Amino acid sequence: MKTRKYHLWVGLIASIFIFVEALTGMLLVHTSSMGFNKQVQTYEAPAASSDQQTLNVAEAVLKASQSGAFDLSEARLVMNHTLGDGHHGQAGDYKVRLRDDDQTLYVIDLYGNVIRKEVNAVNNFVRDLHFGELYGKDITWFVDIAAIAIMFLTATGIILSIRVLKAGSIRKNKRKKAEAAG
Repeated sequence: MKTRKYHLWVGLIASIFIFVEALTGMLLVHTSSMGFNKQVQTYEAPAASSDQQTLNVAEAVLKASQSGAFDLSEARLVMNHTLGDGHHGQAGDYKVRLRDDDQTLYVIDLYGNVIRKEVNAVNNFVRDLHFGELYGKDITWFVDIAAIAIMFLTATGIILSIRVLKAGSIRKNKRKKAEAAG
């Protein structure tokens, strides 16, 4: 009885976290069909010359900020995507998320040129929440609780299923013995 009771209460509490994770995951997949279209500005970056060297992430972000695109002190997250599809014949880019209300995202090529600016507060909020961040604060505990709850519910569900199967088998054997005796 205790396992069933724990399973019920943890399931009820964890369902809130699981629901939010599932909802934000769906919103991430279907943002454009729900009208959360992002505003994108594309910049014409100068074509790379053959002698131009690629910059590491720190150099590229510094060069982009010095061009006046954004204030370096406003950068809260820098992502290195150098294995993706290329711009100007090179693979990958760097991305910088700002600490502004719109959570602006700048895409920088490997030479430090800003090639795209994305503004979509709703989509960025949903993405951050799904990955364990809320208004710049780390809430990975939220994702961890959902994961632990799923594991707990799965384990207790398996235990309950085994008990139900055993009880059914015992009833079936008793019925067979009763039929054989009578």
